[in-house]
Amino acid sequence: MSIIELREAASLAIHSMVILAKNKGNLLTVKEMAEECGASQAHLAKVMQRLAKSGLVVANRGPKGGYQISPEGENATLLSIYEALEGPVLSKECFLKQKVCPFEKCIFGGVLEKAEREIKIYFAQTKLKDLVL
Repeated sequence: MSIIELREAASLAIHSMVILAKNKGNLLTVKEMAEECGASQAHLAKVMQRLAKSGLVVANRGPKGGYQISPEGENATLLSIYEALEGPVLSKECFLKQKVCPFEKCIFGGVLEKAEREIKIYFAQTKLKDLVL
């Protein structure tokens, strides 16, 4: 188990967006993307619906339907993809999810806040197109 974890839905969103970016202009089905990600089709379908609602992907219905990346999605950052699934990243949240800390000073010495800040900076600065080779 990792100290800092990315929820499966957010990870699927980022991975599926990379797959769509690599296949720009082509419609991909949830089944095709789920196979490539090694994910549940049902879970990925929910993720894709949320990405479509956010405008990062375009859903095309019907027998020959699927998903493709939108112009907004092409310029998305990892942070915008993450927040489309999880909502805004809140800083300074207690690692232990405590509303009231029993200590005067955080016993983790700020290391978790620093790690979270570094991840947020990386996500904000990394565009999807940076990941597509």
